[in-house]
Amino acid sequence: MAFSKEQLMRFTLMTGLGGIDDYPQLARAAEDSGWSSLAIPDSLFYPEVTESDYPYLSTEAVRQALDG
Repeated sequence: MAFSKEQLMRFTLMTGLGGIDDYPQLARAAEDSGWSSLAIPDSLFYPEVTESDYPYLSTEAVRQALDG
């Protein structure tokens, strides 16, 4: 049974965190390897230091959040 190009399964390569300069080379390698698409994180830049409080740092904080 032969399949047309439209019927073939397509695969997306999901990247992890990397340097912004790594993406062009990674995209070329993915294309050369036959990947259909390349997905990158929605945030390319992350602060070295953050002042915001993350509410779920401890088990107790999670319990309090779940108990409402």
